[in-house]
Amino acid sequence: MPSSSRSRHIQVTGLDAWVNGLEKLGTPTQDARETWDRVTQQFFDRTQEHTHIITGRLIASGRYATQRRGDTIEGRITYGGTEEVFYAAYEFGRGGSHDALLLGFLEVQARYARALREIIEDEVRSWR
Repeated sequence: MPSSSRSRHIQVTGLDAWVNGLEKLGTPTQDARETWDRVTQQFFDRTQEHTHIITGRLIASGRYATQRRGDTIEGRITYGGTEEVFYAAYEFGRGGSHDALLLGFLEVQARYARALREIIEDEVRSWR
């Protein structure tokens, strides 16, 4: 049987936007940061609901922030940080109903997954 040296060439068009999009997918957009910020604020709000109030200092010391660092968006929730609220880590570290950070996160963890999916879907939609 003679061998055939014929080759076939297939030309695919319209993928430039997808290739460019995949290359920039690792760079967070302003919309992505706003989405992450919204979910981080919801997380913070849940921690506030679970924080035990005796003097009011611990709950008042709570802060949240999101910021872009290179190719990542970081959400941060903090409590304490002053002499008056040196006990924040101890209080949350007691566990159970005292661990407002864990309890808050458990309530919103699915929202982070949805937010990540939303960020990726919005980016992919922009390639079309």
